[in-house]
Amino acid sequence: MRTRTPFFGPKPSFLPENELVTERQMKHYEFVESYINPLKKAREYMNLMKEEGLNKCKLAKKLGISRARVTQILNLLKLPEEKQKIILKHGNKKQISFKS
Repeated sequence: MRTRTPFFGPKPSFLPENELVTERQMKHYEFVESYINPLKKAREYMNLMKEEGLNKCKLAKKLGISRARVTQILNLLKLPEEKQKIILKHGNKKQISFKS
């Protein structure tokens, strides 16, 4: 049985009124609210690795994601410069996803 937790703070319109929300709904909401351009995220990961002397595995543990996911995000930095510019220009519109 799924556990339901109360939602505190302003409730987004897509969540049901007067109901408790599931952990899955909360994670989805948090993801949507914390969206960041994927290339900017890759650059942040790279900077964090350099500043703190982390490898991909340690960064993944610190962020609570898999090492494979860190690798996927960092691989965006290997794209040609012209494609990176397109992602930076249009990536804030939430149309570019990691699954594209």
